[in-house]
Amino acid sequence: MQLAEHFHASQPTIYDVLKRARLQEFTPHDSSNQRFKVLQRGLKPLAKVEQTIQERLKREAKHYKKS
Repeated sequence: MQLAEHFHASQPTIYDVLKRARLQEFTPHDSSNQRFKVLQRGLKPLAKVEQTIQERLKREAKHYKKS
């Protein structure tokens, strides 16, 4: 569909917008992606865990000096 390509949106999104336009419903809608929100909530704790692991590995690392 040409509209989807032009606006870089998926076809279901274009169909939803056209449907609301036919119903003359021109109010703002939340366009947040729920899957992304769930993924983001899951990745934040993982990033913290990874950071603590990296810090612990740095503390435990042995540095050898060549004499």
